Amino acid sequence: MSRWILLGVVCAGVFGAAIAGGAYARRWRDERASQVDVSSVAMDAPAAAAAHGRGALLYTVHCAKCHGPEGHGDAEGVERLTPPPRDFASRPWRYEVTPENVERVITQGIHGTSMPAFGTALSSADTEALVAQVLQLAAPTNMDAEHDPFALAGFTRLSTPRAAPLLNLADAHTVRTSLAALRGQVVVLNFWGVSCPHCLAHMEELAKLQEQFAGRVAILNICADEGDAALAAETLAAAAPSLTAHVDPTGLANGRYEVSALPTIWIVNREGELLAKAQGARQWQDPKLAALLESLLQ
Repeated sequence: MSRWILLGVVCAGVFGAAIAGGAYARRWRDERASQVDVSSVAMDAPAAAAAHGRGALLYTVHCAKCHGPEGHGDAEGVERLTPPPRDFASRPWRYEVTPENVERVITQGIHGTSMPAFGTALSSADTEALVAQVLQLAAPTNMDAEHDPFALAGFTRLSTPRAAPLLNLADAHTVRTSLAALRGQVVVLNFWGVSCPHCLAHMEELAKLQEQFAGRVAILNICADEGDAALAAETLAAAAPSLTAHVDPTGLANGRYEVSALPTIWIVNREGELLAKAQGARQWQDPKLAALLESLLQ
């Protein structure tokens, strides 16, 4: 196969390569770096570089294909990546949002994801400029907190709703439940853990919310750290007997739904699309959350 045919195959399969793992992602990065010299792009297009800044240009070349133009992890085709790219503005991250940590991710990548290690492919100056751009995209916006009903309820809204990944669950009685079967309903996905004290501490509040929205909002409590449905059910019943514990027999849900902290909560609309995400201890009886769910039902 000629060099040019091979190059076309690599470019056409960039998302498939990312899914296949770090090795394929690194190969894509190397192919990309061999074709695009960012310094020459800046020289050939000084007006664009001046308008957007070098960090923005570097971001467009190296990052926007997955993370999207504004860093919301919503680029076309990202639903094929497991786990999906991060929305930089969402919280919490796995680590503190600092220049040092962002630079580490850029240079070392993230094992088990499609984020490749750039290593020394970028100069120190370019790396610094790219870090600054990512931090700018990661800055929270007060406008959202003041006016967005999702932000008021403690959720980060996706800039563009995307199809929810496949999700098939089972309870302690081997009763199967799928997200696809709930199409037409608003769904709350609550990823909790038997080893998560602050998850269990608020389950009674969640039970009241479930009763409040019974028949209108489906709430699925998915145990993220225990695959034994009977053990998960026993633990949940001790905290809130009216709630049903579900487990994912395939073990893929945590990755598909970016469960890096517990609890992780997703809101899914009637069309089966992910709308918003939240992580950390939740006040389920917060009136702002009830108002958000009511608005989605209208």
